[in-house]
Amino acid sequence: LGGHFADAEKRAVGIRKRIPTSRKEAEFLENLSQRAKQHQVLIQDYRRGEVTRTDQFSRMQVQLQCIGSFGAICNFVGAIHELERLTTIDRLEIVAAEDPDRYPINLTIALFHRRAAPQVTKLSQPPSERELLTR
Repeated sequence: LGGHFADAEKRAVGIRKRIPTSRKEAEFLENLSQRAKQHQVLIQDYRRGEVTRTDQFSRMQVQLQCIGSFGAICNFVGAIHELERLTTIDRLEIVAAEDPDRYPINLTIALFHRRAAPQVTKLSQPPSERELLTR
């Protein structure tokens, strides 16, 4: 059991290292664009989507419209999973096309970043009984 716990902790540490402390959206887009070019996929549109927050993390969706051959799309999706940054693919839609080298795809990717700990302010003096009752 101790070995399994150590393995799980090691994986968790590895995952946390892949989650940056800020959004770093421009850096992600640059990495994504390089992978798309490398795999001969054309990114036609990039849009920010829904953002959800927890106490520790923010999750931002990114929506892409791309074009590429089926093989190029598969290689591109594989390259997304190999990025240093933790990402998940929420949605992948490949539309039938007459030209086998130009499949349109819609792709929704989720990016994660850690949220800063809230600042705790210290009161110079405790609130009065009256202040407490009026809250």
